[in-house]
Amino acid sequence: MISQSGESMKKTGLSILVLVMISLTGCVNFSQLVHDPAEEVFVKDHLRKATENETRGDYLEALKHYKIALTMDSSNPDAAEGRNRVETHLKYSAEERYRRGLEAQKQGRYDEAQREFLTALRLRPDYPEALEKITSQKETEVKGHIVHRIRPGESLSQLALIYYGDPEKYPIIARYNNLRDAKLVRVGQEILIPEPSVENPSGEASARISRDPQRRNQAAETSTEEVDPVSVYREQGIELFQEKRFEEALGEFKKVLTARPKDIVAREYSYQSSFEIAMAFFGNGEYLAARDQFKESQEYKSDCPKCEVYLRKSEELYKEMHYKKGMQHYGKEQLTEAIMEWEMVKNLDPNYKRVGDYIQKAKELMNKLEYLKMELEERSTRTEQSHLLLSNT
Repeated sequence: MISQSGESMKKTGLSILVLVMISLTGCVNFSQLVHDPAEEVFVKDHLRKATENETRGDYLEALKHYKIALTMDSSNPDAAEGRNRVETHLKYSAEERYRRGLEAQKQGRYDEAQREFLTALRLRPDYPEALEKITSQKETEVKGHIVHRIRPGESLSQLALIYYGDPEKYPIIARYNNLRDAKLVRVGQEILIPEPSVENPSGEASARISRDPQRRNQAAETSTEEVDPVSVYREQGIELFQEKRFEEALGEFKKVLTARPKDIVAREYSYQSSFEIAMAFFGNGEYLAARDQFKESQEYKSDCPKCEVYLRKSEELYKEMHYKKGMQHYGKEQLTEAIMEWEMVKNLDPNYKRVGDYIQKAKELMNKLEYLKMELEERSTRTEQSHLLLSNT
């Protein structure tokens, strides 16, 4: 009989625990935590933006929103179809701009050619031919130059062939003389030829240099070509970027920017590498790491609206993810774990969804449960002592 009384006491204690839990969690509907339409709304919103931008012809922006939608819902058919459609359009557009660049280059319109190659690269960042055109025009340290007077029929390409043995090196001469268009070159104009290579020059070049002592001395000074370590870092970075080894690529571009902070190519690739790293963090659910990486991307490209969008979204998803985990732990009476999750949210945003109140409520519940546990243990002890006394009597 006394044993049945003890069991009854234990059941009563458990009932009290259940009642406390119900009273403290009364307004929380945990069934709603299983399905949250926020992600569905997020995907639909970016699909809408993607469609609007595609209709306006802003395919790069449209591609960005399709990719964002796929980040949240990788199996979404509309997002996948849109991404493929836009990427195909960008590929053909990039090829067209590259073709225009080649045509402008043949006609000596070097500035225009450069713009077309850069546009092709912007539309398709992994375009190898465009990359080669942009990166082949290295910045070099100039020690001296030779003065060449233009003769009838001569062009910059011919000068590059004469002095460098390669007509494709004409941009070196054009850039050194601040020439934007080969048509601006006229007969009798003096052109400065920087750092001529005289290892295997043509006969005409050798004759010109040997007849002029000043030119001969300048040629001797530049006969040994020095390796530019900054250019090496840049080329290595681009190769790593093409191999999608973005963290390593970013490391190489940082070396370039340490020496040449205004290097346009290095800054652009640093931004792209950093953004790709951030997107990888974002896709893996490492939202705080993604946020910090998007901030770094902005350091390389201050005018980056999508960086700001992803930055904010990373913080929102981080808070929502840990808030939900806290709720799930709370529903399973895993109060310590729930508090840890909510503390992570509170550290980032103290006012997020009354997370502070939930932490306080969980702590109060822990204290009450601890008190009830101690009380039950005391009652159990007293019951056992009473049982022993009765048995002895």
